[in-house]
Amino acid sequence: MVKSAERAIRILETVAQFSAGLTHSEIAQTLRIPSGSLTPLLTTLSQLGYLSVQSATKRYTLSTGVLSLSRRYQESLDIVRTGEPFLVRLVEMTGEASAITIENGNRSTVVAKVNSRLPLSPSLNLGDSAPLYAGASGRVYLAFRTPEEIDRYLSTVQLKPFTAKTPTDPDLIRKELAAIRAGALSCSREHIFEGVTAIAAPVRDFRGKVVATFIISAPTSRLGPEKEKLVKKALRSVSEDFSEMLGYSCDPGRVRPQTSKVESVNAPGRSGH
Repeated sequence: MVKSAERAIRILETVAQFSAGLTHSEIAQTLRIPSGSLTPLLTTLSQLGYLSVQSATKRYTLSTGVLSLSRRYQESLDIVRTGEPFLVRLVEMTGEASAITIENGNRSTVVAKVNSRLPLSPSLNLGDSAPLYAGASGRVYLAFRTPEEIDRYLSTVQLKPFTAKTPTDPDLIRKELAAIRAGALSCSREHIFEGVTAIAAPVRDFRGKVVATFIISAPTSRLGPEKEKLVKKALRSVSEDFSEMLGYSCDPGRVRPQTSKVESVNAPGRSGH
């Protein structure tokens, strides 16, 4: 375990127990952290918004950053609870492995999933995550950041290839992001795992903010033109219905695609979200 990370967590846990806060020396004494090591940790936690220090008493208390983390965690739980029926419907429509993801820092993380029973299907696992530039769901989140945020991300993250097809050219990634903003679904064609294609659609809340994605992961060999067309229609239908339930106003004139259920049988594999 990284000592500085462990100490930072212990500091937050300890300060949380005292509504009036703790002084520098009280924290050092309670946690037995040398003063010289404690100072930069408190400074960093304060700069990140997790602690605040009262100018009069010099006592440290929890700050709004902790509340923000708690709220985001609660939102992810709400997304899972309310989104699961839509996820089941998506699998019934397509027969393919499906998941809900949320943005987690600079990664996309699976928080709910239903695996396919079709042969050779990728296996989606709770907690699976991928960098935003590489996976289908990640590029949805990246697409709706501000231009400045996208530039900063692409200039600082290591664009590591997972397969020979992983996009690592910033200009190519920007073109894909522009297409997603224009309404295209995000596709990851063997960008993370060879032989696996993933397609993702955004879920928006009442503010229009992308708060999650629905994603389908399937063997590339099974996603011929007709099957891919069915999958995309199903993704659009389910993601738009869920977004409307969250308060987002979709185009009232849109025609809902008709999709059919697909019968199925079980086998493990990998995902390419």
